[in-house]
Amino acid sequence: MAQPDAAFLTRMAAMLASSSETGEAVVEAAVLALAIIAAERRLHYVAQICTLAAYENPSETAKEVFGAISDTDLINALIFGQRVNEAIHVKLYGASANERTVPANTRLPARLFNLPKTDRWVGVDDIRQLISEVRAKALLLPAKRRIAWIEHKLIGKAASLNARLRDGALMQIQRHAMALNEMYWRRITGYAPKDSVHLRLHCSSAFLEATIRVGGIAFKRRVFVQKIIFDQLSSEERSAADSHMGLRGLASIVFHLNLAIHERRPMDQLNSALKGLYDLLLRELFDHPEVAAALAALPAYPTLTIATHAVLAIIPYAALHDGDGFLAERFNVVFAPIIPGGADFIDGLVDFDSIVGGEPLAGRGVKVLADTLTLPQARYELDHYRQLDDAGAIRLSEIASDRSRPWNRDSVRQLLDATDIALLSAHVAAPRTAIEEAAIVSPLGETIRFVDVIASDQQVGLLVLSGCVSVGTTDWLGAGENSVVALFRLHGVGSIIATLWPVNDFAARHYNQALLTALGQGMSRAQAHGDAQRSVMSMIATRDQLRSGERIVRQRAASAAERIKREEGVSLSHPYYWSGFSLYGMWS
Repeated sequence: MAQPDAAFLTRMAAMLASSSETGEAVVEAAVLALAIIAAERRLHYVAQICTLAAYENPSETAKEVFGAISDTDLINALIFGQRVNEAIHVKLYGASANERTVPANTRLPARLFNLPKTDRWVGVDDIRQLISEVRAKALLLPAKRRIAWIEHKLIGKAASLNARLRDGALMQIQRHAMALNEMYWRRITGYAPKDSVHLRLHCSSAFLEATIRVGGIAFKRRVFVQKIIFDQLSSEERSAADSHMGLRGLASIVFHLNLAIHERRPMDQLNSALKGLYDLLLRELFDHPEVAAALAALPAYPTLTIATHAVLAIIPYAALHDGDGFLAERFNVVFAPIIPGGADFIDGLVDFDSIVGGEPLAGRGVKVLADTLTLPQARYELDHYRQLDDAGAIRLSEIASDRSRPWNRDSVRQLLDATDIALLSAHVAAPRTAIEEAAIVSPLGETIRFVDVIASDQQVGLLVLSGCVSVGTTDWLGAGENSVVALFRLHGVGSIIATLWPVNDFAARHYNQALLTALGQGMSRAQAHGDAQRSVMSMIATRDQLRSGERIVRQRAASAAERIKREEGVSLSHPYYWSGFSLYGMWS
């Protein structure tokens, strides 16, 4: 993004003041210019909306006058909004003009101070209207007064709008705090088995609060988040300091960590980052003397249930390193997603079995929908499931698998119709405009959106989405949970296994096989999930086995270092291969 000089605002004002310029074109150019000016003046929320809009709909007039929005500008704007998965997708796969991967019509909440009934949503259309109104009034003035008047009015209105957006963001954070309040915490932990561990992490605009409970032992830690992350920020990030610097800093840390995992950085580099985040979030909790003693008394591989929100919910906690090993080597790590809004917290809504991994799925009926035509490893998955079925460990029902039995929306609906376990192995098309656009791709190339196949009451005990970037996070500036996990959760699915990034085809095959084997042996969902992660962690793969790539339509090119590793064989102990799988317990 261009750095605005002293004349930058004047050039934009002069463009708006010209009566000869076409209205629509000049407004689009002004949106781009305002993105640059707002970022420089720390009007971060206005800058975010304008940056995403200018990137999604690039104006030739704007590019000629002010330059273009780069992928780096886009990534920074996405990180600011806690949209880390989208930022990683742009970084890894790019976002060409012909294949937009950025949600259009980005909206942010706005509020006037803390006054009730002042909530509204603001998008780029509101900013276009603001620019158009300023221009229309300016054109009624004498020509010599227009430029100075536009400069004054436009920046003043942008600053006022940014203040309302900031207040709206603060209110959304408060709503998250309410959803993670003590009532929620007591309901999760009050009836949970005494051999399980519960962890609650909540970040507001200023503080990070972490609570751990092991049996009857509980410990809480509260720290000033800006202070603990300040030294880890770049000079550019520090220069953009405001009341939400701590949240942005956490988002930046998680972005760089998840990117490093997905790029398969060497473990000597990666362990430092994994240990750093463990120290930042968990070290003081786990090292507390009473907590440490309670943990030492637990049996092997207890369930660690994490309740959190926003960018904290897309951290691969199983891969965090305590100095001796990964958390997955000590715990079965699962998530308990929040429900935004206090109205949902009434008696009877908590499925305690699901949250802590659940009792064994008694019937062990398994429906499988696998793309064996374009996913090379999927056919081996099916062979393994057939062997489990022959042995009586599961009751297998294959929906469809290849060109001779092509599958479509009805096939996916059949998969989701009343079963203990539903397993989907398929390519994924990343969302283009919103989570509602998240889709799978059939073997014949048909795009099938999840929202088009889900029913109002899905009777599924465990849904395995093997390949979907469907992390169960809550968009901190959104109206509610904005994820595929939330979509299925709110339609009655008991538990969901989803992924933090597009997973490797070979690793996904072995995770799924180990998962169903463990479930067939009577393990709980949490036990089976942890066992499957550790199983993948112990494997060695060859170049040919890893050749099939990731379960996403758009593949990234392997680096030279990765190609060398593939020729020599590679250990799947690297967190990229196993820590992306996440188990989410649900509300009933």
